[in-house]
Amino acid sequence: MDVRKPGARDVAELEPSFAALPDARFCLDLAHVRTVDPTMQLAHALLDTFGERLCEVHVSGIGAECNHIALELHDVESYERILRRCRHVLWILESLPADSASTSASQR
Repeated sequence: MDVRKPGARDVAELEPSFAALPDARFCLDLAHVRTVDPTMQLAHALLDTFGERLCEVHVSGIGAECNHIALELHDVESYERILRRCRHVLWILESLPADSASTSASQR
C-alpha cells in the first residue's frame, strides 16, 4: 500500500481481497500508509476494520520516492497512537540508522 499503487490503499479497496481470502493476514506499514493519508486516520480505520487480521507492523520514515529512510522524531510522534494499538504484534523496524547518510558504503 502506498500512493503509487492503483489499489489496496484503503478499507474499501482492501475489503474484496479480505472477503475472498478469509484466512489472510495483515501487515500494517505505517510509512506507506502515511503516503496515502498524512493524518494517519487511515491507519486507525484499517485497524478498526481489519485489526483481528493484524500480524505485524512495519515502522520507518518514508522518502519522496516511497523508499524507507531513517526514522525521525516526527515519524515517531505521528505513529505513537497507532503503535499503542498494536502492542500485541511484532514490530519490524525498516529504518536506516540516522547517521547512514554520513556513513560510507564501505563502513556499513
